[in-house]
Amino acid sequence: MAKEHIYSSTDLPQRTAQVVAAKMIQAIAARGRCYCALSGGSSPEPMLQALADQTLPWEKVVLLMVDERLTDDANAQNQTMLNRFIERIPGSKPQLITLFENEPPDKACIMANHKVSDCPTQLDIIVLGMGMDGHTASLFPDANEFQTAMGCKDRYVTVMPTEAPYQRLSMSFHWIAQASELLLYIPGADKLHCFHSITSSADSISPINTLNAQCPQLSVYSSKD
Repeated sequence: MAKEHIYSSTDLPQRTAQVVAAKMIQAIAARGRCYCALSGGSSPEPMLQALADQTLPWEKVVLLMVDERLTDDANAQNQTMLNRFIERIPGSKPQLITLFENEPPDKACIMANHKVSDCPTQLDIIVLGMGMDGHTASLFPDANEFQTAMGCKDRYVTVMPTEAPYQRLSMSFHWIAQASELLLYIPGADKLHCFHSITSSADSISPINTLNAQCPQLSVYSSKD
């Protein structure tokens, strides 16, 4: 059962960024490096802006991508948003392991798994988001690959949503679930209500429901306004 942390919409980005920064510092103190996976999309941008202002030894942080859209449109790629975040950080920069390759999806997935082969099985922190259809990362319940993505032991998998645009690369549920800390960032009353609806239904096939049931390290950060 996830722990919920509810703030005002004004305070949520800063409060969440402070938590993420503290987790990063703890990981660096313990192991000399932090491995943190971040989500794309528009929802986390205010939190990432606040995170960029945190004083950290960023050169000791390795950033991974929760997912990526396989499109030549740079404006739609998650790596574009994450690179903007990195550019905001003053001084030393974290390393970002990107996923997009101008290759067929299956080959891009093989290349992605190779890129992260030296990363630990247990990442220090993963920051997830959630769509109103109940997907997190690019684990879309309506995708033909959904069950494979939920059960596969590979670190990254290919997913083609039925409704959402673009073929995707996504962290597998297996790799997500092994993180030391899982943070679900879902600003707004609508997303908080969606989360409660999903997790109160035993019949829901959303990955959010599975995370909530199986991952005691999951924390939810949201707002009611």
